[in-house]
Amino acid sequence: MVSPDPAIVRCCIVCSHELEPGSLSFDDLPVCNDFSMQTDVSSRTHRLEMSVCAQCGLVQLSDFPDADLIRPRLPWIAYNEPGVHLDALSRQIAGRLGLQAESLVLGLGCFDAPLLDRFRLAGMWVDDIDLRAEAGFAAQDSGASYPYLETLQGLLRSQVLEPVTKRTGAADLVCCRYLLEHCADPIGALKAMAAMTRKGGALFIEVPDASKFLARCDYSFIWEEHVSYFTEDSLTACMQAAGLRVLECIRINGALEDALAVLLVKDDSADTRRVVLRDSAESSVVRFEHYRQAFPAIQARYHELLDRRRQDGDIAVFGAGHQAIMFVNALGLQTFFSCVVDDAPNKLDYRIPGPRIPIVRSSVLCDADTLIRTCLLTVNPNVERRVMENCAAFRKRGGSWFSIFPSSSSPTLLNMAGQ
Repeated sequence: MVSPDPAIVRCCIVCSHELEPGSLSFDDLPVCNDFSMQTDVSSRTHRLEMSVCAQCGLVQLSDFPDADLIRPRLPWIAYNEPGVHLDALSRQIAGRLGLQAESLVLGLGCFDAPLLDRFRLAGMWVDDIDLRAEAGFAAQDSGASYPYLETLQGLLRSQVLEPVTKRTGAADLVCCRYLLEHCADPIGALKAMAAMTRKGGALFIEVPDASKFLARCDYSFIWEEHVSYFTEDSLTACMQAAGLRVLECIRINGALEDALAVLLVKDDSADTRRVVLRDSAESSVVRFEHYRQAFPAIQARYHELLDRRRQDGDIAVFGAGHQAIMFVNALGLQTFFSCVVDDAPNKLDYRIPGPRIPIVRSSVLCDADTLIRTCLLTVNPNVERRVMENCAAFRKRGGSWFSIFPSSSSPTLLNMAGQ
């Protein structure tokens, strides 16, 4: 962690209020998608700073890399979002809005297709818009980079979306799942999307809720691609600033983080000039200040515990996702791990961003001659038990499992330290 530059004045991306001086800052973080087969350290690094707005309560990245820097250089970079709730959610949306067969539904993001399929099966007119094609991007940019979420968020603007509306007509419902949190200009994106709806139509947004990981001081959830870390209150403030009214906000419970699914309509009477949520903003500031202040002690404790574990044998990380990568690099734990375990075919033979720790198959844990004695789980807690069962030989030979997530039912290094 480094001290923020006091000469730089930054303002909230939602309400333009000057951000509080206290922040959580990092220098030289590797881009989380910068996998390589080379052994040299990551060439793509960036500064990252996380702050909170005292007026609207939004926790946000006040310093983050340009889209060009974080655009994937590998064609297989992709992310998944939860979908088990979509059957019930699609029925709830259709009932709330009175959608019928031949209602027009548009989707704008990478994660809308599963929801659009539900509306399509109900007989509605559905169009899954390819924003990259609309903006003239090729799916593959000369083979050098592969535009993804970091590029899509910048295409949620009127210059791109107005021609779409002219072609399709104004929609009864416009959907955008898991993209608003990536937006450098969330207000502009919301206004441009809302303009695609007909009179009486609605906008549907789904975003992750940051409340759980902030309260639990989990630093693996920081990510250069997530600019906004919404809670229900700060998301409402964002919608108000964009001239939108919340018809319904549905919370979808998750093991690590909840999701917020919001139905919105244009509200011409909204005062977008000033957004003030004093009580909830104060609570958000207090929560973030605790999150910020707890970092040095948690970082030091991990260093102490891993150093102790290393004396008994090698240490591995299970899972090569961006949370594992941020956990290793933000907490400065690079020297403690001998390998990262992940059976995803695309990732094998690669090394993770930053220290270039090699990615290996899970069978390494079951090898009779393995030197690994500690493995940190970075997978969703819902699948931790399955992972441990598949690698039962590891525990039989004296290996120990720990989750990196404070919310996991499995032990963590931190909560086992005092036992």
